[in-house]
Amino acid sequence: MTAVRAFAAGAVLLWHMRSLHLGGVLHPLFNATQAGVTVFFVLSGFILAWTARENESAWTFWQRRAARILPAHWVAMTVCLSIALVMGQRSELWRAVPAWFLVQSWVPDMDWFYAGNSVAWSLSCEALFYLFFPFLFPIIARMGAVSRTNLMIAGTVLAGALQLGTYQIVGPAETAVDGTFAHWLIYTLPLARLPEFLAGICVGIALRRAEFPQIPLSLSLGVLAVAVYGAGSLTTSVAGNWLLILPIAAVLVGLAQRDARGCKSWLHSGPVQYAGRVSFCVYLTQLMFLGIVSRALGETIVANVVSIVLGLGFAVALHHAVEVPCAKLFRPRKRIVVAVAPAA
Repeated sequence: MTAVRAFAAGAVLLWHMRSLHLGGVLHPLFNATQAGVTVFFVLSGFILAWTARENESAWTFWQRRAARILPAHWVAMTVCLSIALVMGQRSELWRAVPAWFLVQSWVPDMDWFYAGNSVAWSLSCEALFYLFFPFLFPIIARMGAVSRTNLMIAGTVLAGALQLGTYQIVGPAETAVDGTFAHWLIYTLPLARLPEFLAGICVGIALRRAEFPQIPLSLSLGVLAVAVYGAGSLTTSVAGNWLLILPIAAVLVGLAQRDARGCKSWLHSGPVQYAGRVSFCVYLTQLMFLGIVSRALGETIVANVVSIVLGLGFAVALHHAVEVPCAKLFRPRKRIVVAVAPAA
């Protein structure tokens, strides 16, 4: 699963490098690279359910998540706001206050949910997921396989109804533009992204119980490729995120089954695994230097490349100097691993 994080971060990075997007038949593929965020959300629920510790208190779970996420987030925010001050954007300091506490995505205003470190809006969604997980997991774990499958399908249908309904009512232009209420409603609002997290929980529990037949990875990857192209073919690809939820879940199951069988591939190579480990910090820093570099070099491909190189360098430093040490320092000392209770 570590390799998946690397590719998800890479997809989001491509999405943000709009000046390098290609036209023609490849346009839908580049347009759908923002689906890397969907991968992160489904993967989050999947990993948490697959490795869940029954009898662990909610407080202990939240402490572990906070130790993993907050230190790197706060350091990245500090750097971003320092750059904003250098660029004369003093109003960012006030608007970024909710982002320190990961509640910015509840505000339907781009100036607020993108304030500070703009990519941190997705951490606001993750904060909601982490808040709910200690209560959702035991409920979903007690469900039978059919009930969990129905829950996953229902969540996907609801996400599709919200995205396509909004797309049809207000039109492609409104849903495509950052900052509109419609875009916030279907893309940034944490509750709108909850079905992705729930799907991950459902398949994570099913995998623990060996309920899935062996899923050919080539088949699930093929279905995902078609779904990605389909979502990217819409005028605004955010209205097609629901198409990706189940295919992404199937790919995660296929990869996990291969790992369980001891299958090795280039995904297990040192560089790919390292890229996965630093992917969170790469995500945090990918746009950190774009504004100030673009001011110096203009909005050019060179500016994009330079800002990404700077961001990657800072991401590696952030991972080794902040993320890893703080996760070890602040995590709970006792960790109890217990099997999930059988389904009712």
